[in-house]
Amino acid sequence: AALERALKTIEKNLDRLIKKEKISQEDKLATLGRIATSTNISEGVSQAELAVEAATERTDLKLQIFEQMDAAAPANCILASNTSSISITKIAAATKRPDQVIGMHFMNPVPIMKLVEVIRGYSTSDATCNAVMTLSKALGKIPVEVNDYPGFVANRILMPMINEAIITLHEGVAEVEAIDTVMKLGMAHPMGPLQLADFIGLDVCLSILEVLHTGLGNPKYAPCPLLVNMVTAGHLGAKSGQGFYVHTPGSKELIVAPSFAYLTDIEGMKASRNRLHEIIFEADTAAGKAFDVALLWLIVLSVLTVIAESVPEWNSAYHTEFIRLEWGFTALFTLEYVLRLLVVKKPWHYARSFFGLVDLLAILPTFIGLIVPGSSSLRIIRILRVLRVFRVLKLVGFIAEAKQLQNALRASRRRIIVFLSAVLALVTILGTLMYLVEDEQAGFSSIPRSIYWAIVTVTTVGYGDIAPQTVAGQVIASMMMILGYAIIAVPSGLVGVQMMRSNMRSSEKSTSTSTQACPSCGKDGHDSDAQHCKYCGHLM
Repeated sequence: AALERALKTIEKNLDRLIKKEKISQEDKLATLGRIATSTNISEGVSQAELAVEAATERTDLKLQIFEQMDAAAPANCILASNTSSISITKIAAATKRPDQVIGMHFMNPVPIMKLVEVIRGYSTSDATCNAVMTLSKALGKIPVEVNDYPGFVANRILMPMINEAIITLHEGVAEVEAIDTVMKLGMAHPMGPLQLADFIGLDVCLSILEVLHTGLGNPKYAPCPLLVNMVTAGHLGAKSGQGFYVHTPGSKELIVAPSFAYLTDIEGMKASRNRLHEIIFEADTAAGKAFDVALLWLIVLSVLTVIAESVPEWNSAYHTEFIRLEWGFTALFTLEYVLRLLVVKKPWHYARSFFGLVDLLAILPTFIGLIVPGSSSLRIIRILRVLRVFRVLKLVGFIAEAKQLQNALRASRRRIIVFLSAVLALVTILGTLMYLVEDEQAGFSSIPRSIYWAIVTVTTVGYGDIAPQTVAGQVIASMMMILGYAIIAVPSGLVGVQMMRSNMRSSEKSTSTSTQACPSCGKDGHDSDAQHCKYCGHLM
């Protein structure tokens, strides 16, 4: 049956050449007349001058065939192997004529491909090599002589590429058609590596890679686990009807195998997630701006609801309506928060960000209110979410100013810490001094209470709920109030200097700020021409 299928394939290929006017009907008949079939190796090679073995890439099988051919073939017969990776020297060692053993690696499809890789074993003679080179040219091929190393040249280069394509698929870098399209359009390959692997046979690819891995001892040739699993499952490519693609006899349509069709769905899901990210986190599109404007209205309405609910008369009259409204707002804000976590690539980064924390705090009080009465009033914190108006309305100038203030505070933080430490030491000393000067009747009943008075006096530049009664205490208080004016000016000056430096740098740079948020870390404040996030390096 196998021989019959082989003859039908040969006849079909010849008919195709007739249609292309490459050969005539007489040429076809002459070719078929020169072909004789047999299932007996000894009978087949008994009168041969050249015997070419083309069995599957299994070393044990090839050694067995060569032993049989060596025993039956004439003494002058050259024994050749069509192996694409197995050592010719090893094959030759199984015969008594190693000088007459050689590799003839025909490229597939043989009628079309011109190349023949001629492999010299360690003992192959010049006469054998010359004879095969001459015969290859007579067949209209272009022979190229290579040395006997695992994979030779063709498969030592081709198979790692195919293996890498399978690894790329296995790691989810791209789906089947995308990988093949890149190589076809980008590298001008007639077919992609995964399609080619199907035609070669995935079992053959696995065998060659194992030969490379074992023979060269380099882990870069290790077969991809996905390839191993597919061969184990019997998905061998075109020969079995399914590999990376589904192969239907008589059909040239490329259909991705069901095992990998889910990857196409994943790509669609990624596109949907990117679209949602653009709408939810950015204001550069009409949909994104509409979403944020609607969100701002919901925030304002929810805050007004909290304020109205705090009025006793309104709460008693419309308590049920307020409850329904509040849970409606909470449900919408919870859905929005979950969507924000789903569409960013690093949800934890968003959750820890300023707006991430505010968004979470905007929904927690309603749920906590079920357990702790009165805590629901904390829903008023939602008003902080209105800060998004600067990004929504593309008031990038405000965003830039806020960023400059943030940077100025960050740059001044050490000076501010030193300053606050000095102020803390000062009020501690002066508060303790007032405790000694004033008596308990004046309100200075303890050192902590006296320190409290010192803090109020310095920060408000005036008395609080305690006033010194003695002349010495009043003198100290006056000095502290004068000192308070100086203290107020210091942090403003520290931050102001940094703001001025930041303004100078900004004027030198003169690049506008965009409203885009990074899809990975969720941070904004990027330059309008930025291609990558300035914080995490992710593509914008």
